[in-house]
Amino acid sequence: MKHLAQGIITRRTELSESYFLLELECQEIAREALPGQFIMLECKGETFLKRPMGLSSADPEKGVISFIYHVTGKGTRSLHSQLIGETIEVIGPLGNSFWKEKNARTIGLVAGGTGIGPLLMFGDWALKNSPETEIIGFIGAKNAKMICGEKEMKRFAKEVYCATNDGSFGYKGFVTDLLTEFLSKNSLESIIACGPTQMMKKTAEIASERNLQCQVSLEEHMACGFGACIGCIAEIKGQGYAMICAKGPVFDASEVVWKESNL
Repeated sequence: MKHLAQGIITRRTELSESYFLLELECQEIAREALPGQFIMLECKGETFLKRPMGLSSADPEKGVISFIYHVTGKGTRSLHSQLIGETIEVIGPLGNSFWKEKNARTIGLVAGGTGIGPLLMFGDWALKNSPETEIIGFIGAKNAKMICGEKEMKRFAKEVYCATNDGSFGYKGFVTDLLTEFLSKNSLESIIACGPTQMMKKTAEIASERNLQCQVSLEEHMACGFGACIGCIAEIKGQGYAMICAKGPVFDASEVVWKESNL
């Protein structure tokens, strides 16, 4: 059930260069949110549309939710300027959630940019509800200063591997190259990816080549968050076009029609 609520900003934490975690007191959403779901968030100031933000945590006991944002434009700069104690209008929780394959004992989480957020929430959920599950994390970024969420992922992951395009931290190259190298010597039974579309497409290919179940959380511009504007669509095999906000954002990667024009 989605709620229109007023979230109170309780804490802002810098995770890396221009990446921040924002916590909101929002009991209605915290009680019901699941890993992979998102919220539509007000950005005050100019006439901005609400912005989709993937949840990175939801604590029903404390009534607190969090998400990770990257300061890149007017909307996120407006969000970043809001002070502790101020209120933000929030709609959520929205969309579907990640699922855990029953027989998947080893799961790889592949993250890029703010895509780390929903994966952190899944990892925390797995630690609490399926402690026997082994999590291996893979994080990609342009450089060392932009690595986001490594420390947070270590609270539930057995191992966390990082890749930077320029080689300034961890593996030099794309995180998907790192994943391929890992799988040449090790095994996973399931993969969940969230981040840039090209990263998720490549992750889906890697999983398909090895017959691994793979979930992806698709990202797209959203104006409403619940299917009214028909602005966020993805082509799904055998189904035609689906609204990411209503039918997703989480899809089985093997069902997504990956288009070069969308990369």
